[in-house]
Amino acid sequence: MNERLKELRKEHLHLTLEKFGEPLGVKHNTLSQLENGKNNLTDQMILSICRTYNVNEEWLRNGNGPIFQELPDDDEYGAAIAELSDDPVIKSMMIEYSKLDKSLRSAFRDFLIRSVERSKEQE
Repeated sequence: MNERLKELRKEHLHLTLEKFGEPLGVKHNTLSQLENGKNNLTDQMILSICRTYNVNEEWLRNGNGPIFQELPDDDEYGAAIAELSDDPVIKSMMIEYSKLDKSLRSAFRDFLIRSVERSKEQE
């Protein structure tokens, strides 16, 4: 399983240990020990990785099936997120936005709406 974790991070997600661990709340040295087999992945960590990166749990645990969960054809939102996750800037923005409390999210959203409205007025 440790080899699949390293494969996922490096070959499929193209992330450093630090960037991979950030949304999981895990430091790079902990991930390094997991990838090198010095420590074992916990069930909680497996579920967190699968949820965060849309990974097929069966593949991560046993190497069976596709690496990533398949999205239903009508899951436009999920498909958009999967597409945007290839861009490290957009991915970082989404992660940071998700960390904001609701009032800050609301203020940021209002700022974006006002900015778009102002640009339309200037056209």
